[in-house]
Amino acid sequence: MSVAGSLSVRVGVASRALAGEPVSGDRAVIARTSGAVLLGAVDGLGHGAPAADAAARAVALLEDQMEQPIDKLLELCHEALRHTRGAAITLARVEPEAARLTWGGVGNVAAVVVSQHGVRPTHALVAPGVVGFRLPATLVTSVELGSGDLIAIATDGLEPRFVDEVSTAGGVPVQEVADGLLKRFAKLGDDALILVARCERAT
Repeated sequence: MSVAGSLSVRVGVASRALAGEPVSGDRAVIARTSGAVLLGAVDGLGHGAPAADAAARAVALLEDQMEQPIDKLLELCHEALRHTRGAAITLARVEPEAARLTWGGVGNVAAVVVSQHGVRPTHALVAPGVVGFRLPATLVTSVELGSGDLIAIATDGLEPRFVDEVSTAGGVPVQEVADGLLKRFAKLGDDALILVARCERAT
């Protein structure tokens, strides 16, 4: 997928359900308008059908309401998930024209920007809590994006050290990057999902 503007955004997603479960409770969010792309991951608590139901409800709402601010989106999800297992959700809105990323989350979904210029990765500020059960104040921050930067958003079904292996090598398709990280770092005892997006100078 690409979006016209100062930057284009290409996205890859890799996921798998816990062994023995027919569905995964981890879902990706990819929604776009002419001026922005909303990316994210939703991790329904636990696994199996109840977790998948919570995640599906959240994704449907986020896709429908994507133009709302991130803190408002999390509040809307909180209300929608009150009678479900609840979920951990981290969201990132990319504005290609401004080359800017705004992000925040609740629960244990990690998000990071890895620059091709060798600076230390920038992590989203994710507040402890459960969307649908206990919603804390959301810490929404913004970072500048450059051509070649990678955004990675992963549920806790991946080992945290995946961050150290995110490569900004431009010749590797983002889907291949996502597939490789899932294969190497997915835990055996949980659903797992990783979304990887590459920012490139639009032509």
